[in-house]
Amino acid sequence: MAEGWGRILRRPTVECLFNVEVGRDVTVQELLDHHHAVVWAAGSSDDRKLGIGGEDLPGVVSAREFVAWYNGHPDFAHQTFDLSGKRAVIIGNGNVALDVARALAQSPTVYERTSMSNLALKALRASAIEEVQVIGRRGQAHAAYGTAELIALSRLEGVDLLADPQEVTVTDEELAAATADSESKPFERRRAVVDAASRREQSSMRRVLLRFRQTPVELLGIDAVKAIVLTDPAGTRETVETSLVIRSVGFRGRPAPDLPFDEAAGVIPNEAGRITDPNTGLPLPGLYCSGWIKRGSTGVIGTNRVDSEETVNSLLEDVREDRVPQPTGTPEQLIYIVRSRGLNVVDAAGWHRIDEAEKAGGQATGRDRLKFLSFERMVQEARDS
Repeated sequence: MAEGWGRILRRPTVECLFNVEVGRDVTVQELLDHHHAVVWAAGSSDDRKLGIGGEDLPGVVSAREFVAWYNGHPDFAHQTFDLSGKRAVIIGNGNVALDVARALAQSPTVYERTSMSNLALKALRASAIEEVQVIGRRGQAHAAYGTAELIALSRLEGVDLLADPQEVTVTDEELAAATADSESKPFERRRAVVDAASRREQSSMRRVLLRFRQTPVELLGIDAVKAIVLTDPAGTRETVETSLVIRSVGFRGRPAPDLPFDEAAGVIPNEAGRITDPNTGLPLPGLYCSGWIKRGSTGVIGTNRVDSEETVNSLLEDVREDRVPQPTGTPEQLIYIVRSRGLNVVDAAGWHRIDEAEKAGGQATGRDRLKFLSFERMVQEARDS
């Protein structure tokens, strides 16, 4: 990803103002006053909730927080998680849930040559977790994880992928829905992996247990989470002891400053990427959006590419039809205004210094890179020549 960004940032037509927050350091209107168009290309940076009792107990966290922690995001790098229990529970069965399960279940030595945060590595080395349960509300035919991710999980060294035979059954209706199109092979491959997991006996110290048709109804504990209560379609309740519950039930967008927002859908209202006025439904001239903030937290990289093309095509059409506003200032004037506000602005050259310093730190220890875990350290490195 960094290499791809590096090529883009070296283009002479690209100007970068990093470490500048829209809404705090500059307004959307100021951006529009100095450009023909503004594209809000953002993801879904908030989390969906389970909506059950006990969800606010310590030890109940989002997959977004957990992934950001072990990836060394400065906002989460110094967060702590209770890994002292023998069992962790993940609610959700998409690719992010499998990523988290893999990080918790396999030996941290696997990550010692990667860019995983040193703080996360230290915590995972001391982890007592031996079992990770991945809980899905519906049957395996409705699981959202990909084939490659599931197969990778089944091949972890020193980790058994298991499943309950009674929970992996597929009804005729589910099978028909899963194989309705011509691309039924992905489900059949995933089903073969899950069915094999249901026949496997544990032989390793650590295991990942795939569970289906289990609905969380309550989280128990006083000072911290101690257990989660599940029910199956027959209404049978089961209490599973755990000291860590990670919800991975999807993301939702966060309101963008100075832009309309659909609270119910968690997206910016738009038509083919043109941001629209929620009262009139008409496009707001010069304002566009792309990414999960445009359509919701669905799809992968390929989906995002198609999504981006749609937004760009709308923008280019509006330029051809003279539907974009004429700015009153120039981009160069905006850069001067932003820099005059005393901000620690990081430009493309500064970004490259951060990138090279992280990679150099990693090479010294045989790793891809050694990430800086604070924005202050990044700004310092960006300013060093």
